[in-house]
Parts: sequence; structure tokens; C-alpha cells
Amino acid sequence: PRDDGGQWQIVDDEATGNYTYRQSAINDNKLHIATLEGEPLSDGTIEAKFKMTKDSDSKVKIYFRTDSEGNGYVAYIKKSGNNAYLYLYTSRYYALGWQIGSTLTFSNFFSTPNAWPSIKIELDKESIKVYLDGNATKAIDQIHSTYTSGSVAIATDSLKDIVYFDDVRVKRTPISEQYTEKPTLPFVPDNDGGNWIIMDDGTGNNVYAQLQQKGKFRSMIPDVQIQDGFVETKFNLHYSDPSSTLSGDIGEAFSVYFRMSEKKRGYELRLVRAGNNLTVFLDENITGETEKLTKMGGIQNFFVDATEWHTVKVKFEGNSVKVY
Repeated sequence: PRDDGGQWQIVDDEATGNYTYRQSAINDNKLHIATLEGEPLSDGTIEAKFKMTKDSDSKVKIYFRTDSEGNGYVAYIKKSGNNAYLYLYTSRYYALGWQIGSTLTFSNFFSTPNAWPSIKIELDKESIKVYLDGNATKAIDQIHSTYTSGSVAIATDSLKDIVYFDDVRVKRTPISEQYTEKPTLPFVPDNDGGNWIIMDDGTGNNVYAQLQQKGKFRSMIPDVQIQDGFVETKFNLHYSDPSSTLSGDIGEAFSVYFRMSEKKRGYELRLVRAGNNLTVFLDENITGETEKLTKMGGIQNFFVDATEWHTVKVKFEGNSVKVY
């Protein structure tokens, strides 16, 4: 439980022998949160059973892909009489942000006393699906890419009576260790131009080359979506203006984009050459609004041999990004 209070206890469910997690701080109009231990969740499923007693306007919430400040997503059920209302929102410091999709109404959902309904959340990259009692045909089914990884928590809000949780389960989608080498993999140049070709680099080795100068051009790999994993490639920046700087936007640069959405929003690893020196930047701009360049490091005299091929690998899992 967070330090915001609440009365969280493991108790026998009304002497049935079934031990449950109970939150019994009521009539205080407050949000009470208990975070599950374990690694951050990116893709996978979250399931939980819950029991809301009596008629009230109480809310049961599931936070997911949430960072340490409470920014992420929240799905919640509101009980009003015997009816249930299902919502999906972004979470801003644990408060409700923007609603995602429409509100779903379930009439007479709580008509059976002491029943244990369930909620399930399915996460697959940008796809978020939320439904009750295994009824996937009536679900909040949305595409949203702002938050990609984070913690999972159960919560209550504005309780009028005690709420119980049981069988809370988190299943992570395993990261595939398979990879495909390029240039056998097809690329599709972005509509921003550029002169992308497959050519012999002079040694009998076919490579993918961009020959257009004075511009920023991208070429995407179609039908490849990676939430957690790695991208590894060789590169050669043949030329650089010795007078250019290391500001990140002046000088020859090679970039690797990853976790890109359909709207071309994601992360950019930018390798900048100025003279023979290399500087590495990470653009964590997941909103597509402004660049958020972070300098990760640099190497002096990295490009001494103009014919040498260099390798870069970016590994990303949850909130961790490593480059080497």
C-alpha cells in the first residue's frame, strides 16, 4: 500500500476459507492504492476478481503501465445501485487524465449478492482492451501509445462500503529472442524523400545506403512492432563536415528509431559525427511535439578509419534503454 492510508488487510472472506485482500477505509472520499511488486509490465494481461458490497457509488480501479509519479493508465468500475460502469483513462499523478474510448454500461451487473465479478486488461503494444467477466465482445478496445511500461496497482476510490480483491494475476508477454538480418528484410522509405538504394559497398557486400545529402530522411521496416527487445545494426558515416558541431542537429547523423507508433511517434537514438568524433543522443519524444534530446556520451576520434564499419545496439525493456 502507498503511504496515503487505507486499511488493507488479508482476511478470510466471510469465514469461507478463501483468503482475500480487503480495503475497508470507507466514507473518506479518498483514493487508496496498493502496488503489486515485481518487474514493470509492458505487454501482457492483468486479471482480478473483486467484490463490492451494498449499493453505493464506490469505484474499483486498476492502474497499469504507471511510473513512480502515477502517470500511466487506469481502468475502473463504478458501482451505482446494481449497475456497473466501465471506464478507461490516462492517469496523471494518479488523478484521472483523458478518457480513452466510451463508457460501457452493464445493467444489473451486481444483482447477485456476494458475487465475485472479474476485470481483465489485455496489453499488446499500442492495443489496450478492457472487459468484465470474460465478455470480450463487450469491451473497451482502443489504440493508445503514450505509456509503454510501468507498475500495476489495485485501488479503491470514494468507498461507501468494504471492497475485496482476489486472484489478482499479471502475465507478461515474453520477449522474443528471434531476429531477422537485413538487407534481406524489406525497408520502405518514408515520404520525406531521400535516395535509398541497395548497393555494393566496393567489397562485394550489398548494403542499404542513403545518398541524399542535406536533409533528414527515414526508412521504416514494415510490419515490425517491438515493445521490449533490441535493435542492432552496422553503419558507416563516410563523410562529415569538420567545421560542424556536436549540438545534435548540426553534422552528419545516423539514427535508429524504435517503439514507433503509426503516427511516427517514438524514440530516436541519434549518432552524430563531427569531424572524427562521435556523440550519442537519445530523443525521448513520444508525443511528437518537441525534441527532448539527452546526451548519452561521446567518443573522440571514433571515425579515424573511413572504411571501417561500426556496430550499434540499443536494448530497451520497460523504462530501461541501454546503448553500446
